[in-house]
Amino acid sequence: QGADFSEGVWCARAGPGLFAAMYVTRLVARGRQHAPPLRWHGGQTRAVTIWPQWPYDEQQGHAKPVGDPQFRWPPKALKKEQVPGKPMALNQVEIVRAKAHMRIWNDMVWLDWSAWERRFWEMRERSIPYDEGTYTLLMHGYLLSHRHSAENAYHVLEEMRRAEVHPALVRLNQRLLDAAFELDALGHRPEASGWRNVTRLAWHCAVRFQKKRRMRLRGELEAL
Repeated sequence: QGADFSEGVWCARAGPGLFAAMYVTRLVARGRQHAPPLRWHGGQTRAVTIWPQWPYDEQQGHAKPVGDPQFRWPPKALKKEQVPGKPMALNQVEIVRAKAHMRIWNDMVWLDWSAWERRFWEMRERSIPYDEGTYTLLMHGYLLSHRHSAENAYHVLEEMRRAEVHPALVRLNQRLLDAAFELDALGHRPEASGWRNVTRLAWHCAVRFQKKRRMRLRGELEAL
C-alpha cells in the first residue's frame, strides 16, 4: 500500500495575555488512509495546508509565512512590468493610482507605516500626480501613524489649497482635523479603528466628487 501524507497541523494554546506554544508537524502514515488526530487538551487545534514557496526565487531570504496575505496559490503568471522611461497614458495613470490608493489603505489597516510612507515616495518617483484621494489618505495617515507627527496633516491641507482642490473637500478635511485635535486636547483621542472609518468616509467622498466632476465635464464637452 502507498504512503499517506497528512496535512500540516497548527496548534496553539492561548492563555490570559499569553500566546503559548506554536509548532508545525507533519505526520507520515504508511499503510493507513487517515493519520491519527493530534490533540491538545484545553487548547484549540486547526488544520492548515502549508504550501512551498513558488515560484522559487534565489534572492528571497526566507519563505512566505503561513497566513501572509500576499501569498497566493496556485501561482499566477508574472505581470509584465512597465518599460522604464516609457510614459503612461492617462487611463493607465488612473489605474495605477487607484491600485496605489488601495495598497495605501491596506497599509493603514495593517498599521504598516513604513510601507505606507514608501507608497507615496513610489508615486513621486513614477511622476504620478496626487489627486483628492491621495491627499485624503496622506492627511489622515499622519493622524493615525505613531511614527509621524500628527501636525503634518495641516501641511497636507495647505498643499491641497495650493493644488486648487475643491474648497468643499478642503473644508471637510479641515473640520475633521480640527475635531480630532480638539478631542485629543480634551484627553479623548479617537480610537484608530473608529478614525479609519472616518478616513474611509472622506476618501469615498473624494472619489465620488471626482466621478461627478468627470460627468459634468463630459456633459459640457458634449454640449459644445
